[in-house]
Amino acid sequence: MAAVVLAAGCGAIAGDARDRTLERQLTDRLASDPGLAYVMVSVRGDTAYLTGWVSRNARSQQAERLAADLPGITRVFNSIAVGVYHRDH
Repeated sequence: MAAVVLAAGCGAIAGDARDRTLERQLTDRLASDPGLAYVMVSVRGDTAYLTGWVSRNARSQQAERLAADLPGITRVFNSIAVGVYHRDH
């Protein structure tokens, strides 16, 4: 029983490491374009979650394409806000 629990825990750790690796890879892809500087990335399993802000819809679509084209990502949830950035006071 302990071996099963330990093996399941190791799988979660490996998954977390894989998620972090994919997050870094996608963040690096987005960093190559200054227009995507305010896009944040989170990866869970095969899914990338995009949040943040861009100035134009084309930039949001570009970020989504970059995420979808990353090996290991099969789904993308794009919650990037488009338009004028307003900083809360």
